[in-house]
Amino acid sequence: MNFEYIIVRFDLTSPTFTIRFCRSSLRKCAAATWGVLVLSLLITDGRAQDPDFSQFYNLPVLTNPAEAGAYGMPGQEAVSPRLTMVHRNRWPNLSGAFVTNALSLDSYSPTVKGGFGLRVLQDQAGHGTIGTRNIGLSCAVGKRIGRNLKLRLGIDLGYFEKSLDWALLTYYDQIDPNAGFIYASQEVPRGGVARGVDLGSGLLLHSPRWLIGFAGHHLNEPDHSLAGSVSNIPLPMKWTAYGRYSIPIKGFPLSKGSVDPGMRYWRQGEFEQWEAGAQVTSIVGEDASGLKQKAYFGLWYRGFPDRGRHDAILVNAGWESYSYRLSYSWDMTYSALSPSTGGAHELVLTLFLPGLLPRSAGNLRSQRLDDFCPGCDWDMLNTRQWLPIRPSKWLQNNDMDSIRGN
Repeated sequence: MNFEYIIVRFDLTSPTFTIRFCRSSLRKCAAATWGVLVLSLLITDGRAQDPDFSQFYNLPVLTNPAEAGAYGMPGQEAVSPRLTMVHRNRWPNLSGAFVTNALSLDSYSPTVKGGFGLRVLQDQAGHGTIGTRNIGLSCAVGKRIGRNLKLRLGIDLGYFEKSLDWALLTYYDQIDPNAGFIYASQEVPRGGVARGVDLGSGLLLHSPRWLIGFAGHHLNEPDHSLAGSVSNIPLPMKWTAYGRYSIPIKGFPLSKGSVDPGMRYWRQGEFEQWEAGAQVTSIVGEDASGLKQKAYFGLWYRGFPDRGRHDAILVNAGWESYSYRLSYSWDMTYSALSPSTGGAHELVLTLFLPGLLPRSAGNLRSQRLDDFCPGCDWDMLNTRQWLPIRPSKWLQNNDMDSIRGN
């Protein structure tokens, strides 16, 4: 009897991971040991790696808690609560792809002179064999340190749960050389669930045209071992630095637009990643109410060219109207992993909800503040109708926070 499948065997307490590629029959299997690579993907020891998103610039709260409720900068020029949803499917051509879903809600808050954010994340690997769930609250405070310069500090308090479904695992003692998986395993499940508190913090410095951010996650390095009391494996801290600059362009290609170059670097344990690229924004038309509509197109590179390490080319395209932004990206992998994996597909939907601004924010619910952002084109930001002009002496201070004494 012939078979064609892959047998996987790993030990949660040791850095050994054996994969047997089976073609024609089990007797012809060739064994290979994958250490760092596979262990990092299954997150089974201290070299674990967080789920990562290509469109970090569209996921403010997940990227940096200091961005909770932030406005007046590239990507979030106008004041509005945001509901952001993201779906990512990594390596869809392989059996047991890595699928990540996340949701965040954040809003400006005059009470703390900053903003609050809520995030929820779920990650599954191997058709649910290993699952991770994470929920957290973010709080950011800001201070104007110049006419068009603002500094924000944020903290994140989260709770995570990671689980291993032992029923979905297979073992060597289940295999018959001729009939395949026919025996019951004598392996005894050990542990299988890890839970704990997860702490993070961040810093954001921005103007209406550029931003620089730093973030730290897993500052307390919580234990995420799935082997119960057999081992204690701390989740390594993750450090992220990123930046973005918006260059306005008039008359391109239809009326107005911008080119936004950016970069990001992060490191977690032994893993690190660097990305650089740019996004082009253009006003392409108006909707029935006369509000402008914008189209996006971006091209990014992931890897370390100075070290000869090339991972992927990232392509993204999106559309923004009055109440939403929809963006799709595709990671075209060309590293040693090969394009046969299918790369990664990522879809992000952001809903702008200005009606949810708290009444304690006073006139923030109804004012359009031209003087707050002198360089911003409020027509292009689709805010003229939902933030109508109401003359006030408050406008002399340029910024909603400075108006309130921040």
